[in-house]
Amino acid sequence: RHVAETKPDACVWIGDIADFDSLSRHAAPGSMSDKLRPSYARDLESLEEALSLYRKECDTVTHVTGGNHEGRIWRYEEQSASAAGMLTGPFLDVMARFDMRYHMEGEWLMFGGVGFVHAPRTLMNREYSGKWVNAIANDSRVSTVCGHSHRGQIVHAPKIGPFGGLTIVNLGTAMPMGYIKPYAKVATTSWTWGIYTLTIQAGHIIGHDFISMQELATQYS
Repeated sequence: RHVAETKPDACVWIGDIADFDSLSRHAAPGSMSDKLRPSYARDLESLEEALSLYRKECDTVTHVTGGNHEGRIWRYEEQSASAAGMLTGPFLDVMARFDMRYHMEGEWLMFGGVGFVHAPRTLMNREYSGKWVNAIANDSRVSTVCGHSHRGQIVHAPKIGPFGGLTIVNLGTAMPMGYIKPYAKVATTSWTWGIYTLTIQAGHIIGHDFISMQELATQYS
């Protein structure tokens, strides 16, 4: 409803648009958590239900930069050669049917000269850790929008040269206000629940407005 009302040029979902707990490695084999996991078919049904509600409201051009949760699908098939195509095919079909322009985990989407990716990686092909937004700001050559850590952060980094520096926006999470996955409860410091409206011009993020999930829930309840 917010997207339909504000009519942005495009909407970007930064990844982890579904849990895919059916393929999770967090549940120990034989444990109760393992027993209660949904099937992959149910995970896809849940995703379809969400996308149906989204597309019912708006037809905005929408990109998805794949996250580690979607990456579970490809990793599962990589470890089970006999399942090749059996999981990725139905997922990509759902993306296509709802006109969600899917970009593989780790693939950069360049929009207006700004890079969008779920989790930037170092030269050693590892996700940044620790004070990772500052590290990305130091290493990046372009303004970057990312997610993954669930912590909303914005860092402006001055650079030598005519372009005046760059901006890193870490989006936080658009899950319901206060919602935390059971396996992540030890890592909830400074989590941020909400969305950002970004204004982009000539490779720079010149405006960023945060709206909390609580505010959205109140406005559209």
